[in-house]
Amino acid sequence: MGSRQKSISAQLGQLAVSLLAGLAMVTVALEYGFEEPPIHRSVLYSVQALLIGSYLVKLVMAGVQAGPSLRLLMSHIVDIGWLIFSGFALYTGAPWRSVLLAGALYVILLQLGLLAVGIFRRMQGSPDEPANRLMPARLLLTSFVLLIFAGGTLLNLPLAMSYEKRHEDLHYANWRVLNHYFTATSAVCVTGLVIYDSGEDYSFFGQMVILGLIQLGGLGIMTFGSVFGLLLGQQLSLRDQLVLRDAFGREAIGHISSLVKFIVLSTLVCESAAAMALYNMWPVEMTEPATRWWWSIFHAISAFCNAGFALDSSNLVVFRGCWQVYGVIAPTIVLGGLGFPVLAEVTSWCWARIRRLWRQWHSPVAGSPLIVRTLGLHTRLVLLTTAGLVVAGTIAIWVCETIPTTGQHTDSAVMSQMSSGARLAAAYFQSVTCRTAGFNAAAHSEQDLAPGTILVSGILMFIGGSSASTAGGIKTATLAVLLLSAYAALRKRQHVEIFRRRIPLPTITQATVVTVGSLSLVIVAGVIMSCTESISLTALLFEILSAHGTVGLSLGITTQLTAIGKIIIMLVMLAGRLGPLTLLVALAGSEQKSGYSYPTGQVMIG
Repeated sequence: MGSRQKSISAQLGQLAVSLLAGLAMVTVALEYGFEEPPIHRSVLYSVQALLIGSYLVKLVMAGVQAGPSLRLLMSHIVDIGWLIFSGFALYTGAPWRSVLLAGALYVILLQLGLLAVGIFRRMQGSPDEPANRLMPARLLLTSFVLLIFAGGTLLNLPLAMSYEKRHEDLHYANWRVLNHYFTATSAVCVTGLVIYDSGEDYSFFGQMVILGLIQLGGLGIMTFGSVFGLLLGQQLSLRDQLVLRDAFGREAIGHISSLVKFIVLSTLVCESAAAMALYNMWPVEMTEPATRWWWSIFHAISAFCNAGFALDSSNLVVFRGCWQVYGVIAPTIVLGGLGFPVLAEVTSWCWARIRRLWRQWHSPVAGSPLIVRTLGLHTRLVLLTTAGLVVAGTIAIWVCETIPTTGQHTDSAVMSQMSSGARLAAAYFQSVTCRTAGFNAAAHSEQDLAPGTILVSGILMFIGGSSASTAGGIKTATLAVLLLSAYAALRKRQHVEIFRRRIPLPTITQATVVTVGSLSLVIVAGVIMSCTESISLTALLFEILSAHGTVGLSLGITTQLTAIGKIIIMLVMLAGRLGPLTLLVALAGSEQKSGYSYPTGQVMIG
């Protein structure tokens, strides 16, 4: 009876903290979303303080009930670190309101993570109730739609816009509401197509919302829910691992928890390293360290998540002379687009090689040599295809921009007017960023780019990055499988083979379905928008390919789209982020097997 009472009290305590977290989230939105909150600030601060106090009481009660143990201490190591940091901040004279806000946001994020885990488990159903189970594909679609709705609602708050922008007439007009949801969709789908300038039209609060949507959308909200569950000492259930396996394409269930931990660690390392390297890239007029760090963090996260959002109105054109554009942002884009399973396997392979070299150097005689496994077929295909696309795209774009054209340009930001070395660097960056990143280091309009460059860019955008990454498109592995299938057919081989491995027929079929689905999506969207938009077909197709590949590059027509055009682009961005196959499975429902088969028939091909 005593254990049952403890369980009930723990559940009631968790419920109270969750309700207070919801109220505190509303207080934060009221305080930072309006110029003058409709509720007095003292009431808002009281709710936030009550939330932190109740959470501390819950932690103390949990410690008293469980008794002192190292396992309990390790499960709350993040909470202990937060308390130490808060106490140190107050001791050094930090404003109590800032510490109060940071503490409230910390508890809110933890509760949101627990809520996400609970909702996902509920939506998955139970083994006893298979009818109430939501398929992983539908779960992915639902999570992205909910995140877009929440982000668009926050961006519609008055203080999310800059002072000049929110005081314009018709701020709350319907088209502005749609524009904010367009921005939210672009951020969650890590695309980068924008109607409002992220640096000038949005306030710091609005930029934080956009950055949060980019990070959540890039890594996946289910990944964050799993991370919060692991931080709070919870283990991933079998159903959680099945959903994450479907999202990351892993076959082994037992490696999902380690992969989730690697995703968080690698993301923090890559984004932190990129942010530190970008710190000195910004203009010398930006003297405040806080502003420079904000710009560095924003662009580092945007690059790793392949989002393409930038705080400068010209994107990265004015920084094209900085080495960080080509030496930091471009490699960060590539790392984010390789896919987390590939990054995990390459990291493990490199670490094993380092250990082997260390053992050979430290003790060359004692012990047997450490065996290093070779990289898997998928990893080798992705690395080879990625390198080939970057090199081939660079050469093709450089040739297209080097051959004299009829257009006359005098702007040094136009690629064709750059020096040979600068043009080659710009072509390399264009080749990298076209595969779902969306940054541009050269003038990017229909008049500034050669027709061949626009065509090559469109092809690269349609291909996109790699599976289980922050990128979109049909993916590099899909392209590799299709090319290998065509090569095997031309050589009249029965099987598709590479690296002494045979690719199974279901994989080839899946690659074909993904390509056909993507082509159908682009064609249908192009036909509809050609009827609703008064824009050239070249610019429209480029915009649709950019949305489908979640790239974000545009020929300057995003702000000219009608309401119907914006909605279509939003749907294409969502389909491109999820992938056409995932979207079709989510909409089609569960698999249905037939108990019969028809006789074989012959069809003439070619």
